[in-house]
Amino acid sequence: MKQRKTIAITFVLVAMLITASGSALAGWSAMTSGTTETLTGVWGSSSTDVFAVGDKGTILHYDGTNWSAMSSGTTDFFYDVWGSSSSNVYAGTYQGTIYRYNGSSWSLSHSSSPMLYFGVWGSSASNVLAVGMNGIIHQYNGSGWSVMTSGTTETLFGIWGSSAIDAFAVGDKGTILNYNGKWSTVIHGATSEQLRAVWMSDPSNVFVVGYNGIIVAYNGSTWYAMNSGTIQSLNGIWGSSASDVIAVGSNGTILNYDGTNWSAMSSGSSKYLERVWGSSSTDVFAVGWGGTILHYDGVSSTTTTTAATTTTTTAITTTTTTVLPSSYTIAGIVVGDISDGVTVILDGDLNQVTVTDPGGYYEFLNLPDGGFFIIRPELQGYEFDPPQHEIPNLMNDEVAMDFMSRKTGPCPAIKIYGEDSEEVALLRIIRDSVLSRTPEGREMVSLYYRWSPMIVKAMEEDVELKDEVQELIEGILPMIR
Repeated sequence: MKQRKTIAITFVLVAMLITASGSALAGWSAMTSGTTETLTGVWGSSSTDVFAVGDKGTILHYDGTNWSAMSSGTTDFFYDVWGSSSSNVYAGTYQGTIYRYNGSSWSLSHSSSPMLYFGVWGSSASNVLAVGMNGIIHQYNGSGWSVMTSGTTETLFGIWGSSAIDAFAVGDKGTILNYNGKWSTVIHGATSEQLRAVWMSDPSNVFVVGYNGIIVAYNGSTWYAMNSGTIQSLNGIWGSSASDVIAVGSNGTILNYDGTNWSAMSSGSSKYLERVWGSSSTDVFAVGWGGTILHYDGVSSTTTTTAATTTTTTAITTTTTTVLPSSYTIAGIVVGDISDGVTVILDGDLNQVTVTDPGGYYEFLNLPDGGFFIIRPELQGYEFDPPQHEIPNLMNDEVAMDFMSRKTGPCPAIKIYGEDSEEVALLRIIRDSVLSRTPEGREMVSLYYRWSPMIVKAMEEDVELKDEVQELIEGILPMIR
């Protein structure tokens, strides 16, 4: 009898161990999104009414049980989403459009192409703000959209506020703007890194995140840098209170602030995370690349082990440490006269080639820590500004390696020798291997393509000029050969 009782007690304790361990390990878990498109924004009106938006017109809705696709009516690339209620939701796009959901369908609300929208927030249905490229801030007052004077030309990526007269917008080069009836630039001195997102619980608790693990905070009187404990890029931030804030970023990075310190959470993912939002501290959603949606149920991301005996139980708690991977991502977007189908070449410690998607987006994944890389776009008939980006020492994700495209006519060399000629191939070698590696050389390349249409037109009208240009080129070719 005594033996049976001992066995029964042991069985119950083991059952408690399994239950406790399973619950504690729940924490963040992956959800089935039903898409592989990159998701860049998330917001909800409740735990059973959540919206996620992303590439190629992707909009998903969560009803508390499952995610399902919604018809957006566009292939524009969404970047952020916010609403005042379940029947008044706004989403901004890379293509300078804003769509609204009225509770039954999505439709175009505003267009300012070729501007790009990166952040959307509002204090009410009659005060919605969208921020984006070149410091644009557009406001919806309940009846129409209008331009606000931001006072900056830096691109803005995030916006949040506590009321209609207390909001912050953040962006390139450490830019922080404050709105208290009008927009003004905050002089903070905390960082010059690109800032990606902002969240605030009240005027005395403002949190801003950005590249290289930057977190900047405001306590009502002073701006100061916080120790994030990571060098990963941080892209999104949200909190249930000033003492429960979550930031997300590259390589599956998720951080939690408890009112005193930031600490790493185990996300179970290595995906690049873009944004985060929750209905409460026990119901949080993070979205990112490849259709990633993670959900947090409020259970601590620690592993609890219980030692079972017939007389006592001892709880041993160990914190799961997240080891940051030493590989990074280079990504960007090509805008301008053409975006889709541009070849993007990665040279340096690794050599790769990719092609931009319909929104102009490209990416190179799993690149080594400390690597040297050059990124340059190519497409016949187009020039790009800048001609290339150079990263001498890759220490974090670089996801703003953007290019502006301009349509050009054929260059003089192609006009004379033909696209597939040996002469053109040799000139391209000099362009890519020599000129493109110095600022002076890149400027020469840019000037060449800028003046090419006019030179070609003049050559068509003047045969002697064409002969002179050919003679000049053939004087250079022997040095290359």
